[in-house]
Amino acid sequence: MQQSSPPELVFAHADPTKTDPMLVPMTQPVSMMPGAPMTSGNNMPAPAAYRQPQEEKTNLSPVYVLLGLVGLLAIICVVLAGMNNGVLTGMSGKDDHAHDLELKMNTVDANLSEMKGSMGSLAATSDVAKLDTKMDEFKKAVEEALKDSTREVEVFATRKPPTGNTNPCAGTKPTGADWKNKDCTEAEINEQAAADVSSPFTGTKETGNRDPITQAYWKAGICPVNVHWHLGAEHKSNGQFDENGKHPEHTHDWEGKPRQGLRCHKYDSKDAKFTTAYNWKHCKHMQVGETYEVHWPHSAGGACGTVHQYQTPFYDGVFCNGGDLALTNTGYNIGVQAQVFTVVNDEDYYYPDLIKGMIIDGDKGDDMVFYTGSTTGDSRTNQVCSKYSPITWQVDRMCHLISASTFDKMCADMKAQLDDMSDDLHPHGAREVVAPQYTADNMRTGSLSGGRASFP
Repeated sequence: MQQSSPPELVFAHADPTKTDPMLVPMTQPVSMMPGAPMTSGNNMPAPAAYRQPQEEKTNLSPVYVLLGLVGLLAIICVVLAGMNNGVLTGMSGKDDHAHDLELKMNTVDANLSEMKGSMGSLAATSDVAKLDTKMDEFKKAVEEALKDSTREVEVFATRKPPTGNTNPCAGTKPTGADWKNKDCTEAEINEQAAADVSSPFTGTKETGNRDPITQAYWKAGICPVNVHWHLGAEHKSNGQFDENGKHPEHTHDWEGKPRQGLRCHKYDSKDAKFTTAYNWKHCKHMQVGETYEVHWPHSAGGACGTVHQYQTPFYDGVFCNGGDLALTNTGYNIGVQAQVFTVVNDEDYYYPDLIKGMIIDGDKGDDMVFYTGSTTGDSRTNQVCSKYSPITWQVDRMCHLISASTFDKMCADMKAQLDDMSDDLHPHGAREVVAPQYTADNMRTGSLSGGRASFP
């Protein structure tokens, strides 16, 4: 029998153009090879043990793409967080912006370094090198975006609005001879302020049919046009602010310090809130533990509801729209709120909007006196009286505690007004208590807080 030729071996994935020892034709049948299983045919496929292993080519492109996407996503998150933080902190000042930018860029660098390190041995490939280049380009774009998002913004608390049109209230204060201070004994002098508002009332100055405004000023259609305060109380309320009031052992002094008024009885040298100094940022010549009387002049002739509403001097605000005032009956369209405080360094006594008017809350504004009087200040005495009269006075007869931060916030708000209120950022001098013969006989008691006054 003629022996058949050895069967041709076929290997999957083998490249017949390359020489491989495993592809050399066999010189004997597969069935005769040692250890090979016996078969009954000449076309039996090669055993698995002798097949050529498949060459596996690993495609890493999806890995690079995935890593790139993860990296870009991480950088975008960092950028968005950084830009958002920049918006929230953009008002903190020049130094804070530089520091925030440095922190944001350090974060970007750290994320990029971590991503590069995680790629390790893959960094040598051309695809990763391209990705690295793209990431560097993106980093530069991030830097520019962060710089733009952290542009310097002036701290807003005392920033003024644009100047716009000319101030319509400037210079409207009446200054003619008829408005100059006069001898209190002259017949044309009307009732004066600041009065003794203690009960029983002692005013004897006849006012005829002139009655004060006894409802809230906003209900009477007049708005606040200024806020200022005096060193100590100008009014007197027995047991609340009077000649027996208490004060810090070492009172603050400065050049040009005006006349000191009366004081409250609340100061306690053993209580830290009366003695701990406060770092004043906006108000001038103020002291924790001291007493101040705050005034809010109101007027129907003010630029109510406009950017020109608050004015210094307050006369400009009061007479801004002089045509709206019936100057022969000013008691019905001009008024002043007065409230007396002892300043403490304690945030439990903080009120954020003192510029808007006296505090009506609980016992604040509960025990009130209403009467007609005049403008005050230490240029007036019981010999020299004011011609700006009659005007309504609404006086809180109780002394209250107020935080130093409340005053400082009010001063910041004053700085932010369109008109320059810098001349009212410090305490003014206090007028001496008006003698009974110059005090109105039309005093009324009542409440603005919904409570009942101490006296009917």
